[in-house]
Amino acid sequence: MASTRIRSATPVDLDNLAILEVQAGQVFHSVGMSEVADDVPDQEALRRSQGQGLIWVAEVHGEIAGYIVATVLDGNAHIGQVSVAPAYARQGIGHLLISHVEDWGRRHSRPATTLTTFRDVPWNGPYYETLGYRELSGSEIGSEVSAEMKHEGSLPGIDASRRCAMIKPNGGASRVRYLAERIETRLYDPHGVVLAMDDGAWVGMATTSPREAEGYAFSEMTGVLASHRGRGISLAMKLLAIRFARSSGYRCLRTFHHPDNANAIGMNRRLGVVDEATQTPA
Repeated sequence: MASTRIRSATPVDLDNLAILEVQAGQVFHSVGMSEVADDVPDQEALRRSQGQGLIWVAEVHGEIAGYIVATVLDGNAHIGQVSVAPAYARQGIGHLLISHVEDWGRRHSRPATTLTTFRDVPWNGPYYETLGYRELSGSEIGSEVSAEMKHEGSLPGIDASRRCAMIKPNGGASRVRYLAERIETRLYDPHGVVLAMDDGAWVGMATTSPREAEGYAFSEMTGVLASHRGRGISLAMKLLAIRFARSSGYRCLRTFHHPDNANAIGMNRRLGVVDEATQTPA
C-alpha cells in the first residue's frame, strides 16, 4: 500500500468528500440497492461534523482516498460514515480510517467503538466482523444508537430489517495488530523510537509519533521488561520522548493509559502531564 496520511478534514475538502461518497456508493447498484447508491450526502451535516473536528481524510500522494466521520453515541466513539474512493478500494484505506477513530476513542476514554451497517452486504457487516466488531442484540443497543437507526430506516432505499448495530471494545491492540498498524504501515516516525539496552540486550522501548494534522505529538507506548522495572528506565525514556516532541516543534505531548495503571499515570503526572481538559505544553 502506498504511503497514506491521515489528517483532519478542512472546509475546502467538503465538496470533494460529498463527491467521493457518491462514487463509493455506486457499488450498491451491484446488490440491487440503487436508491442507496444514488443517495445524495447531507452537506450541512458534513459541515457540522467538520466544524467539530470529527472528520478525517486519508491522503495518498496528496489525493483524498477516503474519509471517515465520527461522533459520540451512548458514551462510545461512533463511526457515522466511512467511504473510500473506488480507485483506492481494497488497499487497506478503510481499515486505517477505522483504526484512527478507534484510537481517537481510546484517547478520549471511550470504552468502545460502535457503528450501524447492513448486516448482509459483504463490505458492510461481514467486513466489520473481520475487524473485531460484533452485532449488538436489541437489548444491548443504547438509546442514542437506537435513535440513529430509526432515522436511517426512514431514508430512501433503507430496509431497516437488514440493518444492525455493531460494537468493538476499545481495549489495547494485540501485538500482531500493533505491528501491522504502527510499524508495517509506517504511521510512526522512527526518530521517535527509544530503545533501552542492558549489556547489548533490549530491555525497554518507547515510541512517540508526530500527529501533524492534530498539532501534537503522541506518546504511543512505554514498556520495560519486568526484570528491569524500578530502575528509572521508563522515566528516562519518557523524558527523551518529551525532548523529541519539543525538538520536532510540538508544544503538546499526549498519551493515554488504562485507568487502573496507577504507576504509569503517577509517573506522567510527576512529569507535569495533566488530564486532557487542562492540557499544558510539552
